[in-house]
Amino acid sequence: MKGTSLLLYVRSSICQISTSKSSSVTTSLDSSLEYYEYDGWNLSYRTISSDDDDDDDCHQHDKERISSPTTNHNVLLIHPVGIGISSWFWEPFLSSISDMENNNNNQISKAHYYAPNLIGCGTSEGSDAWDPEERGMFIPFGWVRGCEAFINHINDNKKDSSSNSDDDDLSWTVVTHGGLAPIGILLADRNQDIIHRLVLTSPPTWENLTTAVPGNELERNYNFLRSPIWGKLAFKLLESRQAIEFFSNKFLFSNKCDNTWLDKTEQESGVNSRQPVVVFNAGMCMNRGLQLELTRLEQPTLVIQGEDDKRQKQEYSQNMKNCQLIELPGQNVIPWEYPKEMANLLVDWIKSN
Repeated sequence: MKGTSLLLYVRSSICQISTSKSSSVTTSLDSSLEYYEYDGWNLSYRTISSDDDDDDDCHQHDKERISSPTTNHNVLLIHPVGIGISSWFWEPFLSSISDMENNNNNQISKAHYYAPNLIGCGTSEGSDAWDPEERGMFIPFGWVRGCEAFINHINDNKKDSSSNSDDDDLSWTVVTHGGLAPIGILLADRNQDIIHRLVLTSPPTWENLTTAVPGNELERNYNFLRSPIWGKLAFKLLESRQAIEFFSNKFLFSNKCDNTWLDKTEQESGVNSRQPVVVFNAGMCMNRGLQLELTRLEQPTLVIQGEDDKRQKQEYSQNMKNCQLIELPGQNVIPWEYPKEMANLLVDWIKSN
């Protein structure tokens, strides 16, 4: 089922960008939150804190690092969309990547990792809320184009800051989680020159990704979720800490969800952050099937499935040209519940592809 009820949220989302680096907030021991502007939106993204640019000793390793495919590479992490979810979802994974880098003398894992907040998400951390009555946006293409602009911005900065940038410096691996798989698929299909790999973590079933949600169902779902009575009541109930804990334990985690997860979702929940949840759960990311894009992708694709996720995913490797399916511990939030395992797998897979 896709987007037929707000209850399904647990089954899990060019104009020039100008940076605004005057403000940066440390979000964990290993990552920082940066602010930027895109097409009139004030947005934010997470990245691993690094002193490489300021440490002269690091430049001595440039020639050694240039030969590693994971060194001059960029990784875009697309967070899921659900009640209380934003780019904070990737913090344990980013911390695990940072630990790998700090413990690896050969710099094998020194890629650049970015976790942007999609438009309308991350409002508790300073990103703009999205009100469709003030500004419309097509979904999923509004989020896709925002990611494209972010990628172009990072690449342009790399070109400006270094005369030695090569194609590897400007290439990307896109990693999605849950129901935001369509964003990664469309990005990879539209930008095959710079997106060299695609990773789908806990994606929907093949049938769900290749079958469009009917228009009348989209309209019905959207109107219900936007209802000032029933929609408001549903959100009020489901944004409670007790409801988040219940649904997280039932559908997302192999073990019980932790307090940090509950604190983060509670902090991000509220009226300002609801619109992305509305459009996602209405089914708008799947307003058309993506079989054409999936079957024509040339890039290596990795599908990561939790061992406790009972949904079958074999059809990805059976129908896609260059796709590998791997299971990791967990159910539907592997990057949060088992971040070290996810980090180890991703670094090794990028290195071998």
